[in-house]
Amino acid sequence: SSTTFKTYTSESMNFSFEYPADWKIQEGSSNITIAIMEEGKTNNAAAAITATSSPLGSSKGLQFASLVDVQKVAIKKEFGNTDFIVDKAAKVGDKEARLLEFKGSMSGNPLTGRYLTTIDENNVYAITALADSDKWSKYSSDLQKAIDSFKILK
Repeated sequence: SSTTFKTYTSESMNFSFEYPADWKIQEGSSNITIAIMEEGKTNNAAAAITATSSPLGSSKGLQFASLVDVQKVAIKKEFGNTDFIVDKAAKVGDKEARLLEFKGSMSGNPLTGRYLTTIDENNVYAITALADSDKWSKYSSDLQKAIDSFKILK
């Protein structure tokens, strides 16, 4: 695709990833969302990438598979009628990771999402790529490039 990408790096959250250069960045304390708005949609992004880093805390010592199960429950809570289409082993650098693809909805709006998660000794990381289901084919390759570029810094 002819999309120009930039790299977003967060030392405090310990990750970096690439994103389409003309998308809009919204930074939180433990997450970053980069989204594209389209004409006619005032508050809903047509597509968005969200990356998070959070301390393992009480989940330390849990098997990675168990952690993913917890995350799947959280995804089901966040998005209505969630249906996981893909659930497979992946890698982030040399770290074990899991890639999920799901269909769900938010405020009655059908969404498609891809979710990649991994852990290190202290934190659990995730990058989520979401788009309106009817826009998925338009944005999926850019969203996949963001997911593929996700790196843990140290």
